Amino acid sequence: MTYVQAVRILWLAGLVGGLACIGAPFLSLRLQSFQGDEATYYMIAQSLALDGDLRYTRADLYRVYRDFPDGPQGLFLRTGRDGDLFYAKSFIYPLWVAPFFRLLGVNSFVFVNVVLLWVVWILGFRWGHALGWPPGQALLWSLAFIGLSVVPAYAVWLTPEVFNFATVFIALFFLWYPDLRSANGPPRWWDLVGATVAGMGTFSKPVIGVLFIVATGTLLVRRRWGRWIRWVVGGGLVALSLFSLYWWNVGDWNYMGGLRKTFYGYFPLETPSLTFERLGIYHSADITYEQEHYIDVRTVVQDVFYYFVGRYAGVTWYFTPALVGLGMAFRRLQARSVWLLVGFALMVGAFIVSQPHNYLGGGGTIANRYFLCVYPWTFFMVTAPPRGRTLGLTAAVAAVFSLPIVMAPFLTARSPWRYATGPVHAWLPLEYTQLENLPSNTYPHGFNVPFPDPGRPDYFAFFLNDAFYPREGPGFWVRGGQTLRMVLKRHQPFAGVRIHLQNGPVPDHRVRVRFGSAWFQLRLHSREHRTLELATPRGYRVRNVWMWPVEISAASGFVPAFEEPGHRDRRYLGVFVVIEPWTPASAGSGGGSP
Repeated sequence: MTYVQAVRILWLAGLVGGLACIGAPFLSLRLQSFQGDEATYYMIAQSLALDGDLRYTRADLYRVYRDFPDGPQGLFLRTGRDGDLFYAKSFIYPLWVAPFFRLLGVNSFVFVNVVLLWVVWILGFRWGHALGWPPGQALLWSLAFIGLSVVPAYAVWLTPEVFNFATVFIALFFLWYPDLRSANGPPRWWDLVGATVAGMGTFSKPVIGVLFIVATGTLLVRRRWGRWIRWVVGGGLVALSLFSLYWWNVGDWNYMGGLRKTFYGYFPLETPSLTFERLGIYHSADITYEQEHYIDVRTVVQDVFYYFVGRYAGVTWYFTPALVGLGMAFRRLQARSVWLLVGFALMVGAFIVSQPHNYLGGGGTIANRYFLCVYPWTFFMVTAPPRGRTLGLTAAVAAVFSLPIVMAPFLTARSPWRYATGPVHAWLPLEYTQLENLPSNTYPHGFNVPFPDPGRPDYFAFFLNDAFYPREGPGFWVRGGQTLRMVLKRHQPFAGVRIHLQNGPVPDHRVRVRFGSAWFQLRLHSREHRTLELATPRGYRVRNVWMWPVEISAASGFVPAFEEPGHRDRRYLGVFVVIEPWTPASAGSGGGSP
């Protein structure tokens, strides 16, 4: 493939992608509802496009209901200096969407996301070509870096994940590409472009400001004083200007600070009686670090492990090309790769240390959405075209984990708990430190369910898949022919546990049970009741919380409507389970420890 042919492919792909974003019925494909932080960003873009401001008004809310019957679930608002309500998120990503909003509506978000991914593909191709790679290999790897990860799935989200990914990628490109292009030095405007993009990214997500630390290091070590001034001072002024603009509108530079709330169900100004003061959940970043976070060495070490190989968000499974870059960086340490590793480590460390229980971005995310702004660092670590074996292995891992997500982005966005329920995923380590923010917690009836008595719960259950039916009294039914995976959470260890199993009219029913580290293989007769007793079951501890993995398989099942005349229950039931805490005589009053 020649350079000209590669360029033609890039332009053709951009044209097709842009036209598809304009014509596709994205609103109907998204089932007319928001996910995560989408409501806030959508309303900011709408307000900027139609009203030219950041104020939340009743007219803004009215327009949302026109296209989204469920309303702006998850909306973030805060009060301003004059008592008016303002949107409590960064406005830089919606600002880029706003010019297209009047014409394209919700499609404007997808259009901007796709254009950004296209620009990243072009710059990635230019980078590989500047390193001396054949045009075909440069084009293929830059596409594989994007496509063999979950990044494309976020193109249909109305959130700034793709924007953050692109700003870091573009900034890094303009920081180092001039060194490859010419020995005479780059045009000055190149530095200004990179610095401007880095400043916008920092305003979108402050941790992206690590770019300025790396730029300072790499430019000052080489005594590039002019470039440092343009890059760091210029980019810092861009970020400062954006924060100042928010302060000028709202009266506070921090869009996540002040009196900030998130709203579900009912929204301020919907009726005169529904006010900001009466509604919402307080959610302000002004809470001190010591109150909301803590530095616990054991948790940080666990998080580092989960960060790379965790079941729901492991970089290895959902951003596989990153391993190629990291491998090359450690194998061939150069000045550039050292600074790239420093930037990568600083950003990963910032997320893990500052958010030890939510480094992946919240319960409704796909994989690790915060990693999208870290991921670009690994592209520039690749110094040579990946070999066919490396590329094939990367594609194979992606085919199992990330490509199914990318091929059904709307389904995954609607039900993010599904993507990690396959048989292969069960063998991967579960992120116990992230239990309350796992994507599985978006499944109805499956999050933090109190047992055995909802009024006086003794423990809480987190169901990781849908192989069960909603609770009935102190227990629940496992679906027939399926394997249920769940986690029990308690603020003190179990001294002992009784597991009651009630079989239906299924003869010789094979049931398998795992509780903590204990396994049981059972055969139950028709209508048989069996009780298993465990003294001091071993589990996992994260700070002051104890957790136990539970796995229950029912080989077969029955439909009550087929077994009993007049019965209307058509569920396929496997085995009824009740998990009851108890204190063995040998345990005394002290209990046990997992």
